[in-house]
Amino acid sequence: MSSSAKRKIVVWVLVGLWGAYFFWPEPSVRHGPGVLVPDAPGQSGPSNPLPWTVDSYKLKSLADLSLTARVLSKARYYVGRETDLSRYDLALGWGPMSDEAVLDRITISQSSRWYRWRYRNPPPISQGQIIRHSGNFHIIAATDQILAKVKKLRRGDLVRMEGRLVHVSAADGWRWKSSVSRTDTGARSCELMWVEALSVVNPPGRGRAGGG
Repeated sequence: MSSSAKRKIVVWVLVGLWGAYFFWPEPSVRHGPGVLVPDAPGQSGPSNPLPWTVDSYKLKSLADLSLTARVLSKARYYVGRETDLSRYDLALGWGPMSDEAVLDRITISQSSRWYRWRYRNPPPISQGQIIRHSGNFHIIAATDQILAKVKKLRRGDLVRMEGRLVHVSAADGWRWKSSVSRTDTGARSCELMWVEALSVVNPPGRGRAGGG
């Protein structure tokens, strides 16, 4: 076999491995029908309004936030200034958006820092309910340990998080600001969350791993 043919084989193998890494469905967790997270996220005024710095960025708390939610999707980002602080986005759901009977009829995806959903008519729940009971969270991990936990999350996991919704700024004028509402949609409606505590809280005996 010529060296040129060998190089082509190597290139195609690398392309195949790259495609498998980025597009192969991650393992998921199924729980069966029923609302798993009845409560909406709990938000209050910032307990500590003093800003702090991470590398060259200044962070300011807009609100304290604690929530339990179902992981609807997880996305890893590699490019963009935002990745200096936030490598992962989590699409999270609560109320009817934690019910597998509802989610089985909704297709959920993430790209370009957006969370998207679609369904075939008739919808399992109204669009207003989908908006009010789900959100796209840009995760800023307060520690490497929390970042490692985020990396291991699977679609379907129930996660408990505590932290702050933040406004980020840089000396050159760059800004990134969290929404502080669970009812908005479109641009600037995502939550930018400084996560100080994170744990997986799947019900004993209910969660089970499955394919994509």
